[in-house]
Amino acid sequence: MDPNPPPTSREITRILAGSVPNVPSMSAASWVVPAGMLTGGGQYQWRQRGFDGAVYGPWTSTYVRFTVDTTLPATAMADSERNPH
Repeated sequence: MDPNPPPTSREITRILAGSVPNVPSMSAASWVVPAGMLTGGGQYQWRQRGFDGAVYGPWTSTYVRFTVDTTLPATAMADSERNPH
């Protein structure tokens, strides 16, 4: 049993789509979600497919799921005796 079953179609809301143009074959690409699109504690998922300028490839078979964590880290403190620089 999957401890994180995929959401049903009634639970999915598409918030945005994007693309990265002109990526050479066998190269990595990145895409940045615009600020304000994801909320703290929100659960999201994404998947991808390739496009060679003429034909789209298949979607990846699974989604990558993640939760946005906006918790600030504890305040860092320096110990000048152990770390003088």
